[in-house]
Amino acid sequence: MARQHFTHKRLDGLHTVETLASFQPDEAPRANVDPITDERDLLALAALVLGPPLEHKTLVVILDDHRRGRSLITVTGTDDPDDVIEVAHFIRDAVDLAPRGAPPAIALVSVRPDAPVDPDDADRRDEIAQILGPVRLDEWLVLGEWITRVPATAVRSDSNAIPPL
Repeated sequence: MARQHFTHKRLDGLHTVETLASFQPDEAPRANVDPITDERDLLALAALVLGPPLEHKTLVVILDDHRRGRSLITVTGTDDPDDVIEVAHFIRDAVDLAPRGAPPAIALVSVRPDAPVDPDDADRRDEIAQILGPVRLDEWLVLGEWITRVPATAVRSDSNAIPPL
């Protein structure tokens, strides 16, 4: 896997379309093989599945204990920023029915083409974390005109959770 070097400071504020276009397919982490260790890995995966033109959707990456992607779910038509809350409910319901139990963590990528940064995303992240229960929300990126990382506002004390990216 070739590596581009993004820092946390450089990630926020990068132009979405240009950044996604800068990734090559071999840069995306391979399912069940390569861990998603940082936002760059999550962006490389998003670049693999999102194509121009960008459309409203939400990507859910199910992560294992080693942060390797086990599954990728694409939810289309998430036009309203609050639709990510419904996606979290869907994931929670699916986890409740999963025969192998809950995954340790997920990562989200919300695509909101040409949308400005939404100041309510921090509150949404807290609500998503509550909805998911034992499943940790490791990372959440919002891809509008610019890339925005929605940071966690509360630290969980769950000793079984894998540390955030």
